[in-house]
Amino acid sequence: MLSNVAKRIRNLKLSTKFIGAMSIVLLVMTVLDINYNAEKSHKITHAAVKEWTFLFAENVRVSLNTLMRKGEMDIRFALFKAMQEELSDLEDVRVIRSKLTNDIFMEVNRREIIPPLMETKNLYEKQITEIKTTLDTTQDADERDELQEQLDDLGDSIEEINEQIDEASAFIAIDPREQARDELDEQVLSTGKSIYMFEGDSARVLIPYVAKEKGCSENDGCHTYAKPGDVLGAISLEFSLASINQQISDNNIEMAGTWLLRFITLMVVITGLLSLIITGNINKMLGVFSRVSKGDFSVRATIDSEDEIGKLADGFNKMASSLEETKAALDKRLLEIYALYNVSKTLNASFETDQLLIRLIDDISKDMDIDRMLILIPDKNFTQLTVASHTGFTEEEVCSIRPNIHEGIYSLVAFAGICRLIEDIDTDVTITKQDIFSPDIGSLVIVPFLRRGKVMGLICAFRDRPNKFAFSDLNLFNSVAEHLAIALENARLFEKTKMMAITDGLTELFNKRYLIDVLDTEIARAARCEHDLSFLIMDIDNFKHYNDTNGHPAGDTLLKELAFLITSSIRKIDIPCRYGGEEFVVVLPETSKTNAKIVADKLLKKIASHPFAHAEAQPLGCISVSMGLAAYPYDATDDDGLVYAADTAMYGAKTSGKNKVVLS
Repeated sequence: MLSNVAKRIRNLKLSTKFIGAMSIVLLVMTVLDINYNAEKSHKITHAAVKEWTFLFAENVRVSLNTLMRKGEMDIRFALFKAMQEELSDLEDVRVIRSKLTNDIFMEVNRREIIPPLMETKNLYEKQITEIKTTLDTTQDADERDELQEQLDDLGDSIEEINEQIDEASAFIAIDPREQARDELDEQVLSTGKSIYMFEGDSARVLIPYVAKEKGCSENDGCHTYAKPGDVLGAISLEFSLASINQQISDNNIEMAGTWLLRFITLMVVITGLLSLIITGNINKMLGVFSRVSKGDFSVRATIDSEDEIGKLADGFNKMASSLEETKAALDKRLLEIYALYNVSKTLNASFETDQLLIRLIDDISKDMDIDRMLILIPDKNFTQLTVASHTGFTEEEVCSIRPNIHEGIYSLVAFAGICRLIEDIDTDVTITKQDIFSPDIGSLVIVPFLRRGKVMGLICAFRDRPNKFAFSDLNLFNSVAEHLAIALENARLFEKTKMMAITDGLTELFNKRYLIDVLDTEIARAARCEHDLSFLIMDIDNFKHYNDTNGHPAGDTLLKELAFLITSSIRKIDIPCRYGGEEFVVVLPETSKTNAKIVADKLLKKIASHPFAHAEAQPLGCISVSMGLAAYPYDATDDDGLVYAADTAMYGAKTSGKNKVVLS
């Protein structure tokens, strides 16, 4: 699942991935910033609350001190209620009194309140004693009444003082409303450190009253005998932060909206700039890459700047140029390989020299887009160059092509055996008008093909426009020349081998094997065309006697001379063969038996009259032959029958005196 998602993400467009990444980054930054600002707002709020509550607690403390001086502490709870009513978010305000405070108040009473009262009481009692003494000595009724009244007043005063002393001496209980209610109250009284509790929309603050070294309001009341650092009490404030939190929330929402608008604006700007600066150029480059991937290496990227995109485009253009050159070289090389393949296929397809040369130049001219081609072959004595094969020239132009083998560019190549490339015949000083076989020729290549160091001929390629051949073309034509030289040599060897297989080595006439093949073929052709066919067989008379008398070398010489006489006495279409030993045959296509008899008679006389060596020592006084003649379809309709009929006739000539022709 995750791998598929990752793959889809990788397959997205670069601009989409970039914008997506930027969006995520900006979104995370926005969330973090909003969260940070919210936390900061809460911290600022809490700090403000702490400062406000401290000031508020200080004011409450001052107010309580004022009430205490005035003796109006009883209204402090009404004061707290009025504060709650005045401050809508203030839910509870109260004073937490420390036990130490009561102890200090009792010490104040003992030291400061009771002594003056006792002194006053003692004074009053002394006055009462004095008044009573006077009363005992005074007889005046009015005076006694007045003294008694004074005694009564002093007695009342002493009672009142006693009550005050009793009240000041009595244990001062903490008002339940000012007692510690929970662990936090106990904690602030025991540590003397402020406590701040913030939970959601509710807040609770406890600020201690700690005795100081001195101060304008610390010299009386509970501070009189307190030591610095004594926790005298604390003020507890409970209030709601709902309105403040709502303001923070509203501010966060407003800020989120502002950030969202800023985010959208920023993404639009980034997308526009990305498209203008990067994506647009990348899309253009992708278009160029697409064309290159389809094989169009001529396309080039537009370079609008010198930044990274511009450098990338420049690098791509250089790469495309290099690829274009490489492709051109590869195409040319492939074309050359294809041409060589066709050349090899053509050269291996036939051992017939003429057909081989014709097909060769046709294939090369088509594969290499060559306008004209020639193959020039020198004669045996290397005195003249003749056209062996051609393409692109008219017959009139071919008839007029007679390169001078002793001068000119073709002579130089033929004798030196080195190839020549002429890119522009109009500017090359080594070429003459006689070397240009057509007025349309603009450039040419001449490559010799050699075998064992001997020039066998020239391959000449022509194009009608100048500068259409390159030096690399010489490699192709050299390869073609090498293949051609090998193919011609193979053709020559094939012809030689073929002739050796069907030719008698001594007389150079066709042998019996060839006779068997050709006789069957000629009979079939005669039957198809309804022509006559004659078959003549002959045997040298008394040849054993000649060999025994003169030796076998003399006999071999006789056989050679006889073969020459036979060949020189018949037509080119007639087929002379050595049938075996001293027997010879001649196949006479399209020849009737009557005409064949005429040919046989002439040959018989020619042989008998020829001055063979040692002919006079033969039994007949000359070298003679006995002949048998048979004709298709009169004497036989197949090859075996025809040979048998002629051989039987020849046997008749042997037995009837020799040196004669006998018809079947």
